[in-house]
Amino acid sequence: MSEHLHHRVRISLSRGQVVLPWDSRQALLGQMRHLDSAVPIIAAFEAVGVSRPVQLTIGDMNILIEVIE
Repeated sequence: MSEHLHHRVRISLSRGQVVLPWDSRQALLGQMRHLDSAVPIIAAFEAVGVSRPVQLTIGDMNILIEVIE
């Protein structure tokens, strides 16, 4: 079993942070992989892993919200 299953990823927002379980992160990235507009979002998630919060632009955050909805 991967040690990442016990980790969480943090997303920085203007009002604080949202914390997602690693499995939710993986599912979310899977939902976005087919979207060209999500390339910077995926890169941001992959660049930080669990070491620090994911930083997204307002535009990227809007795309992420659309995917989640």
